Amino acid sequence: MRDVEIKMRTLAQLKGRELDVLPDMSLVRVRHPNKSSDDLVYTLILNKSLKNVAIMIAENDRREPELDTLTVLPGFLGSYPNFFFNVKQEQLPVFIAAIKNARSDEDKEAFYRKYGIRRTNPKIWEYVDWFNVQHKQYRGLQAGLFDLNRYNNL
Repeated sequence: MRDVEIKMRTLAQLKGRELDVLPDMSLVRVRHPNKSSDDLVYTLILNKSLKNVAIMIAENDRREPELDTLTVLPGFLGSYPNFFFNVKQEQLPVFIAAIKNARSDEDKEAFYRKYGIRRTNPKIWEYVDWFNVQHKQYRGLQAGLFDLNRYNNL
């Protein structure tokens, strides 16, 4: 588990264009090599930099993506995930490198295909159920179910 924490801290150090492949909020399932009951969950929050927040529309016109940062938290934060990622623990360094280096559309597509759970994935409901069960264990009665209205099909 300590090894995973160290790698996730490395992920949290990425900045700017290194984060272009990530949506606003995503959940990552880090799969334990031997015991699925020891799988971990991390929340990734993309902190988008804006020139100003004077108005709520036309956000893209005020974006400064080169100043974006990432918050990586163990467990759950938020109720509207934009995407789920599924990563084997031993793949974390490659996963992080893929995030950092995904620049072209082909790079991003390969990243989503390898680690992402798209709406079109026939097993999506298995993942949704798994995250909901973990969320309930984490938050108890306050958990509720995840709202997938903002879920992307990256």
